[in-house]
Amino acid sequence: MLKHFIIFVFLLFIVHTPTTMNAEELGDIREEVFQFVKEAFEAQVSITEKPRRLHEIRDILSPFFAAERIEAFIEENVVKVEGGYVALGTDMPPLEVVPFFRYSEKTKLIKDNDVYYVIEYMESTDGPVHFDPHYEGIQVKKTETSYVIEKIWKEQLPDHVEQKVGIGENREQTSVKYVDNQLPFVVMVADIPKKLPLFSTFVPLIG
Repeated sequence: MLKHFIIFVFLLFIVHTPTTMNAEELGDIREEVFQFVKEAFEAQVSITEKPRRLHEIRDILSPFFAAERIEAFIEENVVKVEGGYVALGTDMPPLEVVPFFRYSEKTKLIKDNDVYYVIEYMESTDGPVHFDPHYEGIQVKKTETSYVIEKIWKEQLPDHVEQKVGIGENREQTSVKYVDNQLPFVVMVADIPKKLPLFSTFVPLIG
């Protein structure tokens, strides 16, 4: 029994021991995840370009999004037009669309084992459509060959994500400590960015 207990403690120690990564490795992961997210957003934008069959839309999105996210995107943003289906522009931020991240030091990447959270603070906007300051983000899971976007949050982050981000009561704090089971590190969130339009700038080419 004592031998088995010692082995169990040893394995537990290995599992919870942080993995050391240098700055170059961190930068590579950040660049790789951000590039994937950019391509996922571009895939969604391409749905506005011309009418397609539904299976074609699913084929375009499937390399980037979980099946649940694809169906939610279609339900929220895709309409039937002459010649097929297309995503139309709107003044409101479309649901189930990758946030318009800056991909700068203001865009935060939190690693939690094989799951990554991409988070950014969006300031309030003026004009016909007003938005209060808030966080937007996505959940990206590492697969055997690439990544897949599992969750998209456009209005408020779930409690468990806020805890990982360390938002707390003060949502405009200048320093946030991102705590990860494998990779603790500290980043800055000063100079919070302004929110930019999403699909409102894209016009579908139906003709």
